[in-house]
Amino acid sequence: MTNLGSTGPGCHFLPVRSARNIEGWRTRERTFCCMVDPLEIKRPKNECRRFRLASCSHETDKMSDVTHNPQRHHFVPQFLLREWYETADRGFWLYFRDPQGRVRLRHRHAKSIAYVKGLYVINPDGMDFRQSPSNELEDRFFAPIDDAASIVHQKLLTSGLHSLSPDDRIVWAIFVNSLLERSPKRIQALEAQFADLHDESIAATERDYPGSTTEPAIKAILAKVDKAAVVRNAVLSGLVRYIMDEPFIRYIASMEWLTLSLPDGADHFLTGDTPVIVNGGVRYD
Repeated sequence: MTNLGSTGPGCHFLPVRSARNIEGWRTRERTFCCMVDPLEIKRPKNECRRFRLASCSHETDKMSDVTHNPQRHHFVPQFLLREWYETADRGFWLYFRDPQGRVRLRHRHAKSIAYVKGLYVINPDGMDFRQSPSNELEDRFFAPIDDAASIVHQKLLTSGLHSLSPDDRIVWAIFVNSLLERSPKRIQALEAQFADLHDESIAATERDYPGSTTEPAIKAILAKVDKAAVVRNAVLSGLVRYIMDEPFIRYIASMEWLTLSLPDGADHFLTGDTPVIVNGGVRYD
């Protein structure tokens, strides 16, 4: 699926409501939320403080059966995708390429796309006392962010920007920032970037404390370490810090926000796996 849209310099926007499909069937009004700033959008270099919201500090006692039946972790939340439905029973049109590279389309519902099973699962890596995979990142971090954003989303659609409180703007800014960070491609890119993290950490320890990593007890511990899980868990932990980066969240919240609606006609929006569109792309430092 493809993200389409055009705004002025230094803008990014998030389509928040459905588009007409290519056969021209009517849907509801199409709306997107546009946040504008004259500065170039750039990811912060420094690891920043965690920014906490009461609405995003959700606890749950019940964890999913992660090992045998991993959850579908939606990197584009279902509440956002449902606004693109043609009708409630038919869902929306999904455009995709078949194995021959041809563009196809079919009806799909939100629960069946934009997910990877166990995408945000934290696995035992041998570095702590974790004995089994955990769904805590999805249950205690992404789910509360999406729940809070879904409420603000409805306020945007029904009452407009003027109805948003300062806290609502922070909630939506966190949600927008999460969409920039939580996709499978972003996670894969970070895993590739930090593929040697474990080996580099061991080498650094050996330089600082010669002979320490060759002691029998330490060697036995290191032999049980799952290097891939170490990297994956470190990347997921890094996502939390990126998403809850207070300066960047306030940067988004302080932008000039606009909502635009397209009347019925030939123009329409498409959304995709990366629904937030940034003019010029995002630079990750």
